[in-house]
Amino acid sequence: HDMHSHTSLASGPLYLAAGVTSVRDMGNSNRFLLDLLPKAERGEIAQPRITPAGVPEGRSPYSARLGFVPETLDEALGRVRWYADHGYYEIKIYNSMNPDWVAPLAAEAHRLGLKVSGHVPAFSSPDRVVGDGYDAIAHINQLMLGWILDPGEDTRTPLRLTAMARGGALDLKSARVQRTVRAMKRGGVALDTTAVILEQLMLSRAGQVQEGQQAYLSHMPIGLQRYRKRSFVTLKDEAEDRAYSAGFAKVLEVIGMLHRQGVTLLPGTDDGTGLTVQREVELYTRAGLTPAEALRAATLGASEYLGQADRIGRIDRGMLADMVLVAGDPTTDIAAIKRPRMVMRGGTVYFPAEIYAELGIEPFAAPPPLRAAAPETAGIEPVE
Repeated sequence: HDMHSHTSLASGPLYLAAGVTSVRDMGNSNRFLLDLLPKAERGEIAQPRITPAGVPEGRSPYSARLGFVPETLDEALGRVRWYADHGYYEIKIYNSMNPDWVAPLAAEAHRLGLKVSGHVPAFSSPDRVVGDGYDAIAHINQLMLGWILDPGEDTRTPLRLTAMARGGALDLKSARVQRTVRAMKRGGVALDTTAVILEQLMLSRAGQVQEGQQAYLSHMPIGLQRYRKRSFVTLKDEAEDRAYSAGFAKVLEVIGMLHRQGVTLLPGTDDGTGLTVQREVELYTRAGLTPAEALRAATLGASEYLGQADRIGRIDRGMLADMVLVAGDPTTDIAAIKRPRMVMRGGTVYFPAEIYAELGIEPFAAPPPLRAAAPETAGIEPVE
């Protein structure tokens, strides 16, 4: 699963090639997504399973325009009902939402059977949104900013990313941090981490290939290689360089701490290549999870959060045929998930090497050898 996706036509084949068979779409054009969903389920286009979240946003000069930007609370409540009527799974509240609207919006969403997740609105706090009814917080930086920023600082601006350079000094045993963690545990509130996008931002250095991209970047078209080798942060001196590195190290510490305390982690990327899902899961192991624990978070754990564990998330009789065959044993070497050989989505077989070759990407592993099954058990049986 990628639990933080923004689906596009291009992302579908890339996800499948990377072994990602399910995504949670966390904000998109309503018209585009409602047109795409039935086509994906009918198999007319190659896409993972898509669980949609609708985005009601507050009105400000910084408003995101992915969904609706209502003028009043009554209008916002009507938009929540619109999302429920159109089959959305949850709503995602964004940065410019009026903090006073969160509780009534969450109550209406829950009344209609929708989950509630999102950013922490500007001038609110993680503790407040947990109390107001969030089922999950989107992005680990949105959580950590509540422990880092001073009152009045505006997270509608790029500060919601650049302030993470302050994170290295954060004391995870402090009362402020542990109060939030206790509230999340008490309310069963999950965290959609997207640590990989912070790694790409905070550790980007012009002309360098950061560790998280070393496994795949040389395989990619030259345009993407050049783009990924740029610096996404402005570094005025070596001290700031060290601050960003320390801040990202603290991100991993937070992931490990939350896992040990029993907070549900949802691996997400805010990206559309699929390759970053593999890195997100690998980062969980860097944070202290075992490979098996990281794999569970990205498979059965994600489907449990989505209420789909009776259909997907594990390989068993009676489940939908979503699975990935990798070159190696990821329970002992998590890097094995970076070498998918065959992917099945609802019984449809894809060979990543074929998809990558068509997209100008050097494949990461060869397809498995195949033989035809006996007529009475017609199908495809991979053999070594």
